[in-house]
Amino acid sequence: MSKTQDDTMGWEVIRALDRAGLIARIVEAAEGRIVVLPSEQQGRYLFGRDKVGHAMCLAWGADEHVEREQIDGCFDEIAAAGLCMPFLLFGATTCYGDSRSRIFMQVPWCFERGRIIVRTINGFNLRGKPVPYRLPATATAR
Repeated sequence: MSKTQDDTMGWEVIRALDRAGLIARIVEAAEGRIVVLPSEQQGRYLFGRDKVGHAMCLAWGADEHVEREQIDGCFDEIAAAGLCMPFLLFGATTCYGDSRSRIFMQVPWCFERGRIIVRTINGFNLRGKPVPYRLPATATAR
């Protein structure tokens, strides 16, 4: 992807994209590091994984401001799919910072900062072997 394409991908263009269009843009920006899951494995938030199984989620449209409800929904979908932590969560805004289990990628900023998606996914590999996420006994343990 050229620098010119990145420069033209402003907020207005991003806002006009539907979920499928934004997922396509994220996958393109990841330069082959994200695999889109088959539609029957996708959820409201879960859309893909990296090559070693870390989950990729997107909160968009009515869910673009990420609250606890969306984060909990991501955990549920990731556990059901047997994918790994930490996961990337793409959305417009959130009051919840990054944690050991998730990294928030702000749209459209993640397209404007010199391959940040690629660098973050590459960093997952430095954390050791990924382990599939299992739902805890209590929801508060998340």
